[in-house]
Amino acid sequence: MSSSAIIEALTASDSELSGRAAALVVDHVLSQPLSSLVQPAELSSLCTAALSEPRLERAIDRHVADAIARLRARLAAEGGTVGDAVPKELHGAMLDLIGDTEGPRLPWLRGALDPKLVRDLMAPVFQDLLVGFAGKVPGAMGGAAGGAAAAGAGALMGALSSSARSGAGRLLNAGRSVVGGLGKEFESNLRHVAKDFSRGAVSAFQESLRKRLRSQEGRELLSELQQGAFEHVMAVELSAIDEDLQRLKIGELLALHPPLIAHNLGRQLGQTALTEALEAYFAIEGERTLSELLDDWGVREEIRGIAVQRGEGIARDLFSSDDFRGWLDDVLERAGG
Repeated sequence: MSSSAIIEALTASDSELSGRAAALVVDHVLSQPLSSLVQPAELSSLCTAALSEPRLERAIDRHVADAIARLRARLAAEGGTVGDAVPKELHGAMLDLIGDTEGPRLPWLRGALDPKLVRDLMAPVFQDLLVGFAGKVPGAMGGAAGGAAAAGAGALMGALSSSARSGAGRLLNAGRSVVGGLGKEFESNLRHVAKDFSRGAVSAFQESLRKRLRSQEGRELLSELQQGAFEHVMAVELSAIDEDLQRLKIGELLALHPPLIAHNLGRQLGQTALTEALEAYFAIEGERTLSELLDDWGVREEIRGIAVQRGEGIARDLFSSDDFRGWLDDVLERAGG
């Protein structure tokens, strides 16, 4: 019996032998315990080799940047809200986690911002706000204000303006001393002025803060704050962060993920984004061999060695099985017939 006869029997269009062979191999491999295919130490070595800096850089350049751009374009085209991505049955659990007062306290961030730098950065912002309020004080007197009261209001305005530049403590003391001598009517009017001023105070504060952060001094102080915070975090012990994170309800948090992921993969947006990502990957890598892809990650030889070594034992078990013997008898019978 020649090899040609066996090959002809295996490749005949009306033969089921090749399909049975594929099923035998696949089923046999799937029946193997994971530990017979690969060991933890081997996986660790493969990951260390594959996840090197230059290989990760190449993967990001070839795939990640474009994937982000595609996702952004898809989000812009599809629209939708955050609520669309979160099934309603999860809302209650999410609110409970957000409102959990026993969660992480971030004590390891304490001292990250230098108080003096914060004061130096923010002092002009508060000064602008307080001086702005001081300019509204004369309105508390009304058109019929008497000379003494008007003089008192002027004194308060001056005190506010001066004390605002010196600090909140002096401002408070100055306000108390002047307002105390102007009577209840003026105090009542002043409260109305303060109430009206407070309605626009947020916008005034934001504008003053933007102005401060655009200034040369503001940018320098902000840079110092960022540098100090960065150095503080770099010096934090990982155990301190872990201890704080232990306050999270990990079980409840993880329980949200399966329904959340399933919900989004069931949406048109999720399906389209996944399909586009896979199509884009295959457009770049689909015609390359597995050997070439493994070469990119620097693990081809190691994986090949593991596969051959494990494959020998698996093949020996397969060839000695009754199923394989029955299949081989059919092949020989078909080829010899």
